[in-house]
Amino acid sequence: MQTTMESNKTIIAADTVVILDNQIIGKPAGKEEAVSTLSRLQGNTHQVVTGVAILKGEKQVLFADVTEVAFNPLHRNNYSFMWRNTSLTTRPALMPYRSG
Repeated sequence: MQTTMESNKTIIAADTVVILDNQIIGKPAGKEEAVSTLSRLQGNTHQVVTGVAILKGEKQVLFADVTEVAFNPLHRNNYSFMWRNTSLTTRPALMPYRSG
């Protein structure tokens, strides 16, 4: 469904997904799932893809950016620290080491 916007209004939207082994990893629903996700990511390199849409009147700009992220191995104690200090909606906070 497409609606017409006033030409003086600008909408900017963005979203990010994490991809490991060609699979999108969803946001964890709880602590167990977060620990499972961290276990899968640690010691691996994954992709973070951010898509952006900018709309103004009839004009639109769409683009995406991909970042390769190397995730160092974690000690099990780090999971609890990260869980206590991040929000489930704050995925980048779950990535302690970034390369590229």
